[in-house]
Amino acid sequence: MAVVSSCKKKAQEEKKKISAYDYMVDLSAKFMTSSDCIYNIVKIEDAVEVIDYKNMDYEVPYNAPTDEEVNEVIAHTMKQFTYREASAEAVKVEEGDMLLIDFIAKKDGEIDENASLRDYEYTLGTGIRSELAEKLVGLTVGNTYDIPAKLSSEFPVEGYRDAELNYEMTIKEKVRYITPELNDEYAVKLGATDASAYVQSVKDSMASERSENYKNAKMNALYDRLINSVVLKDYLKDDYEAAATIMRDMVKLENSELSDE
Repeated sequence: MAVVSSCKKKAQEEKKKISAYDYMVDLSAKFMTSSDCIYNIVKIEDAVEVIDYKNMDYEVPYNAPTDEEVNEVIAHTMKQFTYREASAEAVKVEEGDMLLIDFIAKKDGEIDENASLRDYEYTLGTGIRSELAEKLVGLTVGNTYDIPAKLSSEFPVEGYRDAELNYEMTIKEKVRYITPELNDEYAVKLGATDASAYVQSVKDSMASERSENYKNAKMNALYDRLINSVVLKDYLKDDYEAAATIMRDMVKLENSELSDE
């Protein structure tokens, strides 16, 4: 195998002196000897029966990034700037509000820490305490209330599932998590001069990535067509390595022409 590898390297170096893609290295005679380096450098069109591969029909769709897709990427990026806004203003609680609450459970008049939570951010109508939502709606932020409640059957502590307890609940704050929209200030933090420049940079980056993917897809489509279309000359029919080389080089040749379009 060392002889074959050395021979292949020598042949490839010789091929470079002639042409990058128009010629291929034929090592079909390499097994005729174990010591000598035997190879041919042949023109691709002489190794296969005539195929009009340059005009092959291999449609590959290209979809340029839309404004909606660009905005989705920007919205996802802006999540890193999400900030917490809390208010202790005495406002009425509404369905769907996120609240900072102390849930202090009492059983037989004693605080039960196993069923209590402090500084718990809770969105009304969700989680294991969803049955409390209706009782919280209409109450006022900043106040403390005694509310009887039945725990959920999904409560994490097994002995408390479906248990009926009294809760001392202090609604400490109304909370919001806000993801800002892109503006010039955030654009600078993201490395652009202003918001417009950042939007364009995202669009250009997406277009560049899709263009590269499109080029690769065209190569793969051409390669698939070649596999089904190429007809080797008789002396190469049993040499699979040479056959693969022919098709790879033909794809490279076509791709070099595509990249100039």
